[in-house]
Amino acid sequence: MRILMAGMVALSLAGGSATAQQAAPPLVPEHQGDIGFVSGGTGLEDRETLRGMAGDYNLHLMFAVQPSGQYLAGVGVTLNDAKGNTVLDTVSDGPLFYAHVPPGRYRVTVTSGGKAQTRDVQIAATGRAAQAFYWRQAG
Repeated sequence: MRILMAGMVALSLAGGSATAQQAAPPLVPEHQGDIGFVSGGTGLEDRETLRGMAGDYNLHLMFAVQPSGQYLAGVGVTLNDAKGNTVLDTVSDGPLFYAHVPPGRYRVTVTSGGKAQTRDVQIAATGRAAQAFYWRQAG
């Protein structure tokens, strides 16, 4: 389980460290079949950029640890359509994951540290669906 300490990452980015700024993967939209998606948010600047892109995506996922609220990256994301076909199978680069999917019913499975969570979501023709996933902190 890759845990990101949002405050520490934000502080290192605010300090202007070129190394910290280069460490974050670029926020480049990707595609698998008909599904467009983008993920990231490991630093404050990334999260702000993603929030600016949010309107282009109708499925919003967020990953964190309870009770600390620390963000998670490296979360596996699988999306199956109503027929059970896998339409997306990827790994999120950060705690925020946005996808643009055709309207319909989907099963979202996310995996971190070998622990999976599954939820069914309905994507309407307008608006968006948002889900927050939390994993319990060990200890």
